[in-house]
Amino acid sequence: MSTQRVSEVVKPALMRWARETTGLTLEQAAKKIGVKPARLAEWEAGSLRPTVAQLRKAVHVYKRLLAVFFLPTPPIKPTPLHDFRRLPADAPDTLSPELLLEIGARADVEQWRWNSCQTLIAPSLSFRSGLNSTTIPKT
Repeated sequence: MSTQRVSEVVKPALMRWARETTGLTLEQAAKKIGVKPARLAEWEAGSLRPTVAQLRKAVHVYKRLLAVFFLPTPPIKPTPLHDFRRLPADAPDTLSPELLLEIGARADVEQWRWNSCQTLIAPSLSFRSGLNSTTIPKT
């Protein structure tokens, strides 16, 4: 049986994905995690691995579940729709990390609501049509 350290299983691509999807720069993320930017870059490149304590800190900073860091590939999340309320020159280049986290949280809640409706409410609904050939008005 193979015995790997927990930190050895973390995929570097997931470290980078988690940082980029929260909208943090390498420097911002490193400061919040409490490591040097060079160390975080090494984690994302795969030349070094974070300790379990450092990984837990990254989980907190990136607002992700710990299990996400053990997936084989980064999850695919839909990108926000294009905002047509502004002209292209007036649109911001990037969204703030706080706004990206809020968009993700709202999308998760919406997904939860949809799943709840599908599993709890939809099966109990029954639709009966009151229309038949005698109730349809003739034109």
